[in-house]
Amino acid sequence: MEWIDVNEQLPKENGFYNVEIETDERNIVHSCWFEDGKWKYDNYLIAGEPLYAPSWYASVLFWQPLPKART
Repeated sequence: MEWIDVNEQLPKENGFYNVEIETDERNIVHSCWFEDGKWKYDNYLIAGEPLYAPSWYASVLFWQPLPKART
């Protein structure tokens, strides 16, 4: 699957997505919930602005749909 830049397009549906998140230490890949135009990560909102939590900074850079489960 291709990664989609958040500056070019956001998901059209609410749900979980794989995301690449920029943090103050390094970029990581994680799954986040997307709802009503906002990213939610561990009960914090990431809504087009960097997230400042007690010990780190995070910003979603890219996203992609989750892969389908094996059947």
